[in-house]
Amino acid sequence: MSETIPSLLARYHDGELDEAGMAELVAALEADPAARQAFRSELLLTAGLRQEAGLRAAAPRSAAAPRRRWPLFALAGGALAACLAIAFLAQTGTARPEPRAGTAVYDGLAVAPGQILRGAGELRWPDGSTLTLAPGARLRLSDGEARGVLLDGAGTVQVARQQPGVRFALDAGRQRLSALGTRFRLAVGLDGTSATVEEGIVAVSDLAAPGTSDLLFPGDAWQGNASLDGGRTVRNRTALAAARRLGRVDGQPLLDLRFDEGAGDLVRDRSGRTPAMDFLHTPSGSAAWSDRGLTLRNGARLDWNGDSGRIRQALLARALSIEIVWSCSGLIGQEVSLLEFLHPDGQPDHGIAFQVGIADTRVCSVVLRYGPEGIDIIEGGYRRILVGAPGSDLERRLLDSAGAATHLSMRGIAIAPVPGQPNAYVPICYRRLVIHDRLLTLEEIRRNASVEMPDLEDR
Repeated sequence: MSETIPSLLARYHDGELDEAGMAELVAALEADPAARQAFRSELLLTAGLRQEAGLRAAAPRSAAAPRRRWPLFALAGGALAACLAIAFLAQTGTARPEPRAGTAVYDGLAVAPGQILRGAGELRWPDGSTLTLAPGARLRLSDGEARGVLLDGAGTVQVARQQPGVRFALDAGRQRLSALGTRFRLAVGLDGTSATVEEGIVAVSDLAAPGTSDLLFPGDAWQGNASLDGGRTVRNRTALAAARRLGRVDGQPLLDLRFDEGAGDLVRDRSGRTPAMDFLHTPSGSAAWSDRGLTLRNGARLDWNGDSGRIRQALLARALSIEIVWSCSGLIGQEVSLLEFLHPDGQPDHGIAFQVGIADTRVCSVVLRYGPEGIDIIEGGYRRILVGAPGSDLERRLLDSAGAATHLSMRGIAIAPVPGQPNAYVPICYRRLVIHDRLLTLEEIRRNASVEMPDLEDR
C-alpha cells in the first residue's frame, strides 16, 4: 500500500527514504498541487532560517547506521525539481537568488527564453499571466510574438488584461492561440492540438496561415489533428441560444437596410439618420422580393448616389463596421462583390469592393471592420481574416476610394470566371446591410450572427 504524503515527507526529512520511496514522493507531489505548494513554502522557510543562522546541513544522527540523504538535484524534473533544488540550497546555506523584475518565474525560480520547462508547475510572466503545466507537459520559453511553445502535454492558461496593442499568444503544435483577458486549456499530443475556452475569447490560427483564425468563445472547444487539413470546432449551444434570445446589437447605425419591403424598387434606410440613404434597384422590376429578402439577378443592382459623408467620416476616424447578411444560389468557390464604393464618375475600376467567397448556399453573415489595427473580416461570427494591416496598400486604397465615394452599389457579379459563362452574375439574396461608425466587438458580432444564422452551432 502506498504511503501518505506526510509520512513520505517525514521519512524524507529524516533521510530514511529508499529509491522506491523517493520515486513515490516525487509522483505524489507532482499529482497534488496543494501539497507541492506546502512543501515548497516549507523549503523556502528552511532556506531562510538556515541562511540567517549561517547553518550548514546537519551530519547524520548515527555513524553506525547512517541515514540516506539523497542528492536532491538528481531527482525528477519539473516543478518538483525546482522545489528540491531549493532544499539543496537550504542544506548548503547558499542564498537563493531572487528573480529580477521583468523576468518570467517558474515555481519561484527565474527562467529565460530558450529554457524547456517540465510539468507540473506554474509559470508566471511579468504581466501576471500564468500557465499551469500538467504533469509530464513540456514548454519551451520564447521571446518572440508567442511567449512559448507547448511541446507536449497539457496546461491551463490565465491571461492578465493586456495593454492596448499587446496580444498574448502561445504556440501548440501547428497552431497559435492568441487571447485577450482569457482563461483556456490547451494540450498537444500525437493526435494534434486541442483547446477549450473557459473565459474570454481565443483566436486559433495555423502557423502556416497566420492571417486567418477561428474564434473560440466560452464553452467552445477546438480539436486540430496533426495533418494539414485544419481542425474542428464544437460550439457551446447553450451560450448561442442565450445570445439568440438577447437579439441583435445595432445601436444607432449610419445605414440600416432590412430588405423587408416586399415589393417596389426602393429599399429604405431605417437608421433614422438624415439624409436617409434609400437604395434604388435597377432596372426597375429586375429584382425578386420574397419573405427572405431581395434577390438580385441578371445584372440587377442596388445603388445610392447621394451624400455619403457620414461614412467618409467614420473611415477617416478609423471606426467603421459593415455587416451584410446574405445567401446565394451560386457556385461554391466563387467570389462575389457584396458592396462597392465607386467614385462619382461611376467607372468600375475607380473604387473598392467588399468581396467574399461563397462557402455554402445557406444564410451567411460577414462583417468588415476598419480600425487602428487594420482591416479584418469576421465570417459567421467565428472566423476572422486579417486582410489589411495598418499602413498596407489595401488600407490606402480603402481611404482613397471609399473615402471619396459618393456612389454605393450592391450587385452579385462574379469576380472569378464561371466555366462557360465568363460574365455570369451570381444571384445574391440580401437580407440585411448595417454600417456602423464604431468597431463592433467580437461578442456583438457573434451575437448578431447567432440571430441571423439559426444553424450557426452546426457549422
